[in-house]
Amino acid sequence: MRIVHVAVDAAFQRLLGGEERVVRLVRARAGHAFDPELAACLIDDAERILALEGHASVWEETLACEPPPQLLLEGDALDRGLAAMGNFADLISPYLAGHSAGAAELAAAAARRCRIDEAGVVALRHAALVHDLGRVAVHPRIWQKPGPLTADEWEQVRLHPYHTERVLSRSRFLSALAPIAGAHHERPDGSGYHRAAAGPELGFPARLLAAADAYHAMTEPRSHREPVAPERAAEILGEEASAGRLDATAVTAVVESAGEQAPRIERPAGLTEREAEVVGLVARGLQTKQVARVLGISVKTADRHIQNAYRKIGVSTRAAATPFAMEHGLMAWGELPISRPAAAGRSQPRGRGRADRSARPRGRRAAVRRGGRLRSWRVGERATARGESDPRAQRSHRPGRARRPEPARCREEAHSRLKMPVRLANGSKSPPIFPRVIDRLVELIPRVTRETIEGTAHVPHLTTPERYVEVTTRGVQQHAALRRRGAKAR
Repeated sequence: MRIVHVAVDAAFQRLLGGEERVVRLVRARAGHAFDPELAACLIDDAERILALEGHASVWEETLACEPPPQLLLEGDALDRGLAAMGNFADLISPYLAGHSAGAAELAAAAARRCRIDEAGVVALRHAALVHDLGRVAVHPRIWQKPGPLTADEWEQVRLHPYHTERVLSRSRFLSALAPIAGAHHERPDGSGYHRAAAGPELGFPARLLAAADAYHAMTEPRSHREPVAPERAAEILGEEASAGRLDATAVTAVVESAGEQAPRIERPAGLTEREAEVVGLVARGLQTKQVARVLGISVKTADRHIQNAYRKIGVSTRAAATPFAMEHGLMAWGELPISRPAAAGRSQPRGRGRADRSARPRGRRAAVRRGGRLRSWRVGERATARGESDPRAQRSHRPGRARRPEPARCREEAHSRLKMPVRLANGSKSPPIFPRVIDRLVELIPRVTRETIEGTAHVPHLTTPERYVEVTTRGVQQHAALRRRGAKAR
């Protein structure tokens, strides 16, 4: 820090009056504001030290001056290093002391409450420790001004997240923290700064940091106001979430992590708290029974919540509900669909609630397509509704065996198999099936999620893409043959 004090004043005085002014003022302040030994070093070699080349990179020169071996931080040492950077930035004003560390602790606790994995928690804590580095680019008098800011001063304040991003971008490691750290003043409705990002542009870690930063800042004193009571700060965050300026899930997690009672938040489109949670799970790819298992409710109740939510949102399909959930921050475990939470567990045999009834397999055709055997999905559904599990699924399931078939490979294999006629029970051969039939079927195969394929794990010959295509193709061929035989009989 003593070197920094001398360097900052020397650089500033050099801009005002050149080398002579620097030497004169450093000599006058030696032993008072400056360390006398450091001041003497600058005075004795001022011409070389102050002769900076305009095209040279100060960043590279500074790193090159580090004596070997170079020190690499990891683990707890990395946390202490980032905390030191955040504490240094907080020294810009006495009102900001400890803000970065407090916001980081609160954001990490809220992330664990939202069941984010440990790697995500660590990344969020690191970003929170350095989220206010850009404050040092704004003059201290602005942070300590007791009255309202002028338009020029407010514009400088609005740019401090941008400066944070620029500082972090110089390091390959720290640049990974910039998207979260630089978005702590963004808001889901687009009213934040400095990019005015909105909706899906903001990841959930950034939303968590924004809520934690807002809550922690309100409970701290500032030059223009007294600290807000924690209870009142929780109410204000709830009002901001109801207005769409903060993420409701993030606000709830932050307030509860701070030891306060979660405020009542008005969800978008008039959704209840439970319906909002259900929409988030449905948008992430969970079936009705899986939603019921995650929330600890019955399948019928989960289906009723889905129907009510769809009616309020004004949609009728999962695909239409997913953009709504992403835009309004209802997907608490991530931004992409079909991302399983830790509590969801292994999936059960395929079965859906009333909301997705149009996609259910029905009758003899469905049973034949699922492996050429007349095994109905209703058996597994009834067992799941009673809280039981299919013993065949437990016996034959092997983790990691199920994979989604690749469309191109499926289509190629299906066409090659369909070129061969099918030998019927009476010994005659059927003609090849029209290729467009299998084209349509293969187009539907990529839509089958991992849950669907795992749901057929109790049938060993459906656990690989090749066998999946083989059995499905054979089922279509048999069904077409049966239809032709029925038509001849009529």
